[in-house]
Amino acid sequence: YSTSGSNINQSIVQIMIDEGIKELTGIGNVGDAWKSVFPGINQSDVISIKINCINSALPSHREVSEPIIEGLAQMDFGGNSYIRNNVIVWDRSDGELTSSGYDIYTGSQQDRYRCFGTNHSGVGYDYGNPLNVNGVTEYPSNIISQYNRFLIDLACLKTHSSATATLCLKNHFGSVHAPGNLPHSNGCDPYIPALNAQIRDVLGDPQKIFIVDGLFGRCGNWGPGGNPDANQQLIVMSTDPVATDYVAQERINDWRTSNGYAPIDAQHIHTAAGPPYNLGTDNPDEMDIRWIIDPSVRVSEYEGDGVAILSVEPNPFRTKTDLRIGLKEATQAQIILYNRLGQRSKKIYDGCLDRGEHRFSVNGQDLRSGIYFLHIRTPKRTLRRKLVISR
Repeated sequence: YSTSGSNINQSIVQIMIDEGIKELTGIGNVGDAWKSVFPGINQSDVISIKINCINSALPSHREVSEPIIEGLAQMDFGGNSYIRNNVIVWDRSDGELTSSGYDIYTGSQQDRYRCFGTNHSGVGYDYGNPLNVNGVTEYPSNIISQYNRFLIDLACLKTHSSATATLCLKNHFGSVHAPGNLPHSNGCDPYIPALNAQIRDVLGDPQKIFIVDGLFGRCGNWGPGGNPDANQQLIVMSTDPVATDYVAQERINDWRTSNGYAPIDAQHIHTAAGPPYNLGTDNPDEMDIRWIIDPSVRVSEYEGDGVAILSVEPNPFRTKTDLRIGLKEATQAQIILYNRLGQRSKKIYDGCLDRGEHRFSVNGQDLRSGIYFLHIRTPKRTLRRKLVISR
């Protein structure tokens, strides 16, 4: 498992990050996969990782940021590896970073990444690059405007009492000088998408990949403060910030609905998808959502809640596809296929399944071509997978 109690198994997280970036890019080599995310990158370019440390009980964990850096260090430039010292891990303040388990480092040792806050001596905010955030002037950290060429947004899995959810888009309230000046009424909308659009349009679009550290989460009780109340053991990554937040919010809602809480729906995610911001998609029909399970481990190790989609092949398919799932223990299960309108198209299974691996044939011969959603429900979890029938 990636976690045991409150501890994080960084070696497992390394596998999660490595497999995730390979699946996301379709490139089988970790270094080449990361390199493809940053167009035109060279060995001397600085990559910053904007983390979220406002809540030291639930930050972007060091055990996640460091596996990302290890992946970056595998990028090859004519036989030379990317230099770890060209990575800056950062947030608002040195104090928040150290409280969250990070060590402040500004030195030049090549195999050590740098880590400091915007408030660190000599850093500060860029008052020469004002951002117009829906009529409010904000000044960005010099780290995002002057120090880095590329940026990785590494957020946490949290609800938010004002914004409803605080994920990758909301993370950048910690990238500007006075986030308290941005109205938090109306769910911080449209100020969250407006800020992200300004980072794209004014600061040269440095953001290239968006990651949510979902090893632990604040999913039931309102955040951003407070201790974790969920142990989802997941990482979400995408090159689309809106899709990232949409999927991460769905994972929050998986936990909420399984534990007696009403689902949430952060309006700023939908606003970010539409004009004038156009930051990404909030339409699951336009997303290729993939759950990655290491096929080399036992079923009991797949997920803490005991269910995993192991494969759906082929997908897209013409008439039939084969579904393979793994269960940690015997459980009641429903497997239902829905169309894109949410209407039930086909019941594949409804009953009790034993522990282990199970295979099902999904026959779509009597269905129209198009996009469908496979739901696998157990008392603890609902997993979803997009299927495409193409003739």
